[in-house]
Amino acid sequence: SKLFINFWKQTIPFRAVETDILDKKELQEVKEKLKLAELLDFSYLSKKVLEELKKYLPSLKEKELEEINKTFLILKRGGLLLINGSNLNGLRERLRGNAKKDLKVLDSDKTILICGKISELNEIITDLKNTKEPFKAGVLIEELWNQFKVEEATPLVFLIGALEHAKRLKDEHIIFFNGFTYHVIGDLYCEWNNLDKALKYYLLAQKHTQQPVELALSIAAVYYALGELEKAEKVLKKELCACRGEDPAIHYNLGLIYIKKEKLEEAKFHLYKAYLLQPENQIFREALVKCLWDME
Repeated sequence: SKLFINFWKQTIPFRAVETDILDKKELQEVKEKLKLAELLDFSYLSKKVLEELKKYLPSLKEKELEEINKTFLILKRGGLLLINGSNLNGLRERLRGNAKKDLKVLDSDKTILICGKISELNEIITDLKNTKEPFKAGVLIEELWNQFKVEEATPLVFLIGALEHAKRLKDEHIIFFNGFTYHVIGDLYCEWNNLDKALKYYLLAQKHTQQPVELALSIAAVYYALGELEKAEKVLKKELCACRGEDPAIHYNLGLIYIKKEKLEEAKFHLYKAYLLQPENQIFREALVKCLWDME
């Protein structure tokens, strides 16, 4: 939406949800979705994203998630554990057997969210490490929250990021939130079409990322989508000056920026560099040919 783009460019804060208002009941649902958007730090919460969130959270009921959130924030030496797996019945049995413990649990078919003391979560994590069932888990503890929290961030967003971080790693099953998770959260917000939040977390990731070129490309892509071509160009050109080998994707994206700026000579130079660095890439080759054609 052009309206959202303008708000994001001017850093005007807002909350919006996608819905069909037909009666008073659905108007109440809109209010609940707006609360959910605030709880998960969304500027825009679409129906598609609500479906995507079901892959990460066992419940999308605002009151249930808010209770988990508040409990974590007031709990001394507390933590959050978010587990995703195809068969979590063994863990469910253990949780039922330890009902006396002060754990708050939300459970769905493939996802379990637990809030409790770090000592209790560590016992569960130990059991998880010994299971033969496939799973991925994200963890956020009080110490890490205090270290990495930023304005408007919420523990549940950090926890979702940690789970997604674990999902992206082949040989790791449990990830405690760390600085690189900012990069992952940025990717998620970008996929969820919240460009302001994506940019926020990408910029936070700059001091922590293990993938500087990929991060630069992501930041530039957001700036490009926002129409901030100068900023996008600056981010990418900085990578060309870095003490590392040239990346064809950097040149390709600079070429696209210069085409948008109607600087075809500069575009040709970078598209040709991208092609020379990776001649087998059909996208680079086609972009170069089109640029040359347009210059005729």
